[in-house]
Amino acid sequence: MKKKSVEISKSDMELYRQLFSIAINNRKYPEKEMMGFDGINYYFTVADKGLKTGTVWTPKKDSKMDRLKSIGYSLISLANETEIGNLAEPKAELIERIKKLTEELK
Repeated sequence: MKKKSVEISKSDMELYRQLFSIAINNRKYPEKEMMGFDGINYYFTVADKGLKTGTVWTPKKDSKMDRLKSIGYSLISLANETEIGNLAEPKAELIERIKKLTEELK
C-alpha cells in the first residue's frame, strides 16, 4: 500500500465531503441480498457526525454509484498527480461532475 498526503482547498474538500455524505446518508439496501464472486466491493467512508461507511458491489455502468466510484478514483489520481507541497486543484470538469451527482443524490 502506498500512502501520500497532499493539501486541497477547504472549498474543494467540502464538495467531496458533501457528495460522499449525501451518498452514504441516503444509501439504500436491496430487499434481497445478492452475492457475487465476479465483481468488486467499493467502500465509501465519510466523517459526518461519526464515521459512516457505505458499500456498493460492482455498480452498473454510468449509474449514480458508478459515477461516485469514478469520482473517488479521480480523487486518488488528483493526489497522485500533485507534487508534495503543492495544493491539489481539481479541474473544472471534475468539480461540475461532483456538483451534478451531489444534486442527483439529494
